[in-house]
Amino acid sequence: MKITIVNTNAKVALGFPALITFEVTAKSLAAFNLSQGGGIKNAPSFNENWNKERGLPDANARQWLRSLYADKFGIMSGRLTMADVKGAIS
Repeated sequence: MKITIVNTNAKVALGFPALITFEVTAKSLAAFNLSQGGGIKNAPSFNENWNKERGLPDANARQWLRSLYADKFGIMSGRLTMADVKGAIS
């Protein structure tokens, strides 16, 4: 599923791009769920090539998913579903 986020004028003035587009698939969402709360071993790396090899979504998608995760679970652990992602963009 392709997701496009439109940043506010205030964010654009701070140097953020006006539009951000990324893709979230069932496989990348499963990899994201594994990276949440799994300790340092499963955490995303600073090396984006390694993250891509592990099946994680790109940095923009992870940032958006982390925000969605925090809204849904707070500091508790849980698993996001594609229904959660679809609900967040509708």
